[in-house]
Amino acid sequence: MPTRQSTFIVAGFLAILLVGVALTTLVPIVPTLTQTPAQKWKCTGNPDIAWDAQIEGCTAAIRSGRYAGKDLSWVYSNRGNVYVKQGQPDRAIEDYNEAVRLDPNDAGAFINRGLVYDEKGQLDRAIADYNEAIRLDPNTAPAFNNRGFAYAKKGEQDRAVADYERAIKIDPKIAMAYLNRGNVHEAKGQYDRAIEDYNQAIKLDPNFANAFFNRGNSHRSKGQTDRAIEDYSQAIKLNPDHASAFNNRGFVYRRNGEFDRAIADFDQAIRIDPKDALTFFNRAAAYDGKGQHGRAIEDFNQAIRLNPNEARMFNARGVVYGRKGQFDRALEDFSQAIKLDPSNARAFLNRAIAYRAKGEHDRAAENLEQAFKLDPTLRSSARQPL
Repeated sequence: MPTRQSTFIVAGFLAILLVGVALTTLVPIVPTLTQTPAQKWKCTGNPDIAWDAQIEGCTAAIRSGRYAGKDLSWVYSNRGNVYVKQGQPDRAIEDYNEAVRLDPNDAGAFINRGLVYDEKGQLDRAIADYNEAIRLDPNTAPAFNNRGFAYAKKGEQDRAVADYERAIKIDPKIAMAYLNRGNVHEAKGQYDRAIEDYNQAIKLDPNFANAFFNRGNSHRSKGQTDRAIEDYSQAIKLNPDHASAFNNRGFVYRRNGEFDRAIADFDQAIRIDPKDALTFFNRAAAYDGKGQHGRAIEDFNQAIRLNPNEARMFNARGVVYGRKGQFDRALEDFSQAIKLDPSNARAFLNRAIAYRAKGEHDRAAENLEQAFKLDPTLRSSARQPL
């Protein structure tokens, strides 16, 4: 006969813990004094003029017939910058292609095209463009910083650090290079070194929200929750739309048992980014912590709708169903978690617990054996009441 004493096991609910993207900004190409100024054509590549107006202005400059060769490259480069800001990366690349064709010695255009390739996930192409920018101008710190970022995304951390250090040597005031180097230290678990780099980034740019955010992550990793909250709060103060900072601060509040504060932060994160599955996942955990299982399941449902291929979301929802005594639904979720991730030992353990609660002891034993085979450390968890 089923028992309500079943204790289910769920992997720790995770915050997003995103590391702030720290590529350099686009490089607007300013025409020389012998050319009609970019300001007059409304083609600056900067946010000083409305983007639509800049597209019109840059296009008018191209069609005017007044420029050719190198004297025309700046127009394509700046219009490419505008296309990037408008979320049209392919059109931006077309313009950067034309800019470098017209002026093969324009390091800035190579940097800008590399930025777009990086954002599209075409890291080898991005690195090739940064290489060319560095060949043209060996003292361009942004190219080293950006190439380091691309290397880091490829998992080539040592090459990334070498590039960040070269960027810092060229320009000791480049805050983003310190941030990026700190990110590598964070990824390696070298939290004190990461914090040192984030401190320097903040010293150079006290308004650098992502530097506070990332330092908060390192403090959280060290168990310094009060400092983490302080840094997340400062990141939010500097950027009130920093969804990840709200999410991560909420994560710390939840871990501290401050469920109402956690939920308030997750609410804000969802308001800013309603398509982030992990924030719904985390808010579900907070509701579960308050014993509001119905609301927890609602949030798990939404998280799964947004990301139906994440095994831990099914496992976690199954845990809540199990706590509500809905063992058939729990079994469906644990089985789906195992289908998505056959190495998920906790899902096997939880399925064993659910089968045991239903009195299906043979099935429970089979799943328990598989759980221990995948993760022998779970034997201690299984000593809890089944």
